[in-house]
Amino acid sequence: MRLILSALLLLGLASCERELFYTYSDYQPKLVVNGLINNQDNIGLSVSTAVPFGSSNNPEYLSNAKVSFFIDGVRQPDLPYDALSSRYLYGFPAMPGREYRVVVSAPGYPSVEGTAKLPTAGSFGRSTFQDSVATDSFGFPEGTITVRINDNSAEKNWYRIKILYYNTTQAMFDLLPVESEDPLVNQLASQSDGSYVFNDATFNGRNREIRFRTPFGYAQGTPRFLIEMENLSEDFYLYSTSLNRYENAGAALFREPVFVYSNIRDGLGIFAGASLFRDTIR
Repeated sequence: MRLILSALLLLGLASCERELFYTYSDYQPKLVVNGLINNQDNIGLSVSTAVPFGSSNNPEYLSNAKVSFFIDGVRQPDLPYDALSSRYLYGFPAMPGREYRVVVSAPGYPSVEGTAKLPTAGSFGRSTFQDSVATDSFGFPEGTITVRINDNSAEKNWYRIKILYYNTTQAMFDLLPVESEDPLVNQLASQSDGSYVFNDATFNGRNREIRFRTPFGYAQGTPRFLIEMENLSEDFYLYSTSLNRYENAGAALFREPVFVYSNIRDGLGIFAGASLFRDTIR
């Protein structure tokens, strides 16, 4: 019996294996561009180098890249490097409906480029907060934040929602650990940064309310909460969800590889846009 079980175990392990042939000689140096832009914050992106699989080296952020910048096909001044943020910056936010393109080059690497277009501004209703609507398992009161989306039936939409609370000690907004029983924002929609990403497939063209439970002790002072609601481009959505799958995949020996979505031609990374709406609950 022990011999049979050992043979079955070996057979099972063999069936899980996929042969992957890789050598360092296969590696080609590439630039990595990361820029997620919106209509509220000034445009910025980072440029780094890719490292081969299995390497112990860390990616190197480059300060000597040339970043050519275009808006609707019209060339703008090259983006200057900002040493404080280690990014290349443009002094204005992006605008919905306009197309932005970057062409990035650096000594020793092939040039890469990416294009981002902000979707139309999402239509969001005012978010509201109601305190003490239930109690948690310890008997402490919980509140409810209701977020409202007025979906446009003329287009497919991808959304991201993040809820923050005002930390009176630090005088800044921090991530609020919320939960929801709404199937739209289930575990698959939950991202590692605390946001929720989903599409409008189940409510296209209709108004949608999403309720989040807020834990006890966070609604102190004023303002209380900051709600960030974004209408994402498809590139942004695909990158965000694939990155989340990658981060949640773990390091299991026989897991399938997870590839993070990239729209950088001849390189790696992402250059994508979102229309952002911020709503403060006081």
